[in-house]
Amino acid sequence: MKQSIELILSVIFMLFVLDFFAVIHLAAFKGILIVAFVVLGIAKLVQMLDIITSQSTIQDK
Repeated sequence: MKQSIELILSVIFMLFVLDFFAVIHLAAFKGILIVAFVVLGIAKLVQMLDIITSQSTIQDK
């Protein structure tokens, strides 16, 4: 789980760097922020699903 978060952060960082070097308009910057929030949201969902599945396996025992 920690590895995937680090991967997501590095991807977002790369996007910011590319955005910075390209000096893209504010709209593109907003787009990247939206993508970053969506990715973080997905990561949170995965984390929650992991917790739910681990709890259900504990209950099965």
